[in-house]
Amino acid sequence: MQPKIQIRKPDSRTGKQYNSIRFASLAMPCLNYYHELFYYKENSKFIKKVPLNICELLSARALAYWIMDDGGLSSSYETILYTMAFKLEEINLLKKALETNFSLRIRVREKLPNQWVIYIPVKQKIKLIDIVKPFMHESMLYKIKE
Repeated sequence: MQPKIQIRKPDSRTGKQYNSIRFASLAMPCLNYYHELFYYKENSKFIKKVPLNICELLSARALAYWIMDDGGLSSSYETILYTMAFKLEEINLLKKALETNFSLRIRVREKLPNQWVIYIPVKQKIKLIDIVKPFMHESMLYKIKE
């Protein structure tokens, strides 16, 4: 299937027009390992999870991809990792991995009841940029606000 460009209406808040490209890929059994690492099945529904060995898995490249996918920027220019699908115990595993693997000091905040978000403070920006910028697409650099 060829990629399809989806042209959207301008955003009502910013007036900017955001487009996307959609495509389908082949299912590859060799990737099942990763699916099983990050999902479990409950009542015939797949639910995200943080694997216990996340410290071993979280590389600089993986962090960059995570920021590009589920990251954002707060109004005070902190980088946010939206982790609301995870339990607090899993958030603490992620926090430990970020601290251990990259020496990043982060904050965890409850955004909604039982929905947690990770904040990387502005004071950690130079370190964060050094870690992830080589792996980020230029269109996503706003998420780390260089």
